[in-house]
Amino acid sequence: MAMLIFGNLSRICLGTGWLKSLKNRDFPQLVGKISGFRHAPIIAPKFAPVFTRNSIHFVFPELLSMVDFVSQNVMLVMLFLVSGGLLLWPSIAKVTGGGAREVGTLETTRFMNTGNALVLDIRDNAEFNGGRIPKSKNIPLAEIDKRVDEISRFKDKPVIVTCRNNMRATAAVKLLKKHGFTDVYQLSGGFGAWQQASLPTEK
Repeated sequence: MAMLIFGNLSRICLGTGWLKSLKNRDFPQLVGKISGFRHAPIIAPKFAPVFTRNSIHFVFPELLSMVDFVSQNVMLVMLFLVSGGLLLWPSIAKVTGGGAREVGTLETTRFMNTGNALVLDIRDNAEFNGGRIPKSKNIPLAEIDKRVDEISRFKDKPVIVTCRNNMRATAAVKLLKKHGFTDVYQLSGGFGAWQQASLPTEK
């Protein structure tokens, strides 16, 4: 049994250089002790296996290639990770409860036609004055906390938040929910999507 175990161990260690270390140091003594005494205690070897680049490449060639690529293209990998995170953030925000339900331009017009919904434009004043959705209310994102009383009557009514391309809407939704607004939506694509749909605008 002892020889069978060490035979398997030898085959495993061939790729990493461990067998050579065993042969030169403790392998004969360890075999002699275990084969000579049926109940001999297990003796831990006195050496620590040394991994080299060649031994790792023999066992894990794909891993070594990936490590080399990452080390040589650090900035490219970081750019890829950051870009992926930005693309996934809206979906992550929805799953974690940080986002809001999205509505398209058609649903937004339906809400507006009911007469009891608010379109809240959170862009800066200059952007808002350059073109906006008709009858929308402008409160820049940075001013929502101090001007929330201006729209308090819409706390239990649909509020559609819009900005230029919907990048700032998630933060505005969080603020509105914190102040007790219960029916909040984001305009998918923001004001840019409204313009692309050739819907009416005003200045």
